[in-house]
Amino acid sequence: MIEAEITGGRYHLHRIALAPLLPGATGETLATASTAAVASGEPMFQQFLLEQGLAPLWDAEIKAHQGSLPFSKEFRNRLRQARHQATGAYLAQRESLLQIRCILEHAGISHVTFKGADSRERYYEEPALRPAVDIDLLVAPEHRLAAIRTLRQN
Repeated sequence: MIEAEITGGRYHLHRIALAPLLPGATGETLATASTAAVASGEPMFQQFLLEQGLAPLWDAEIKAHQGSLPFSKEFRNRLRQARHQATGAYLAQRESLLQIRCILEHAGISHVTFKGADSRERYYEEPALRPAVDIDLLVAPEHRLAAIRTLRQN
């Protein structure tokens, strides 16, 4: 049943890529998805994972289920490299988020950070695996200009 759910259809690569990442996925799900990925073309699947920001998550799954999966050494190395890059980007973004909070708090400007960069800290065991490309900040309309000036000055 798992294989039938993963293979075929318009969003074939999406189904393969997401199957082992969904709640309730098992090592069997990863093995089935891996076989389908290789059958679809390993280079194309690798590129898809990289473009969608899923390569670090797949690297974590592969590492967690140290079974015999059909991927080449190059494929695994590229996913591991993407995971290391994601970790570096995460650390830089986390530092920026902390600086923004500190600057605005010091200036007495009420604010809320939310979505990607902020929520991954709350909900993910390994936040670096969850990609985020920006920092979402909410400031009251009457404090917007002061927040912009303060952040530009710092």
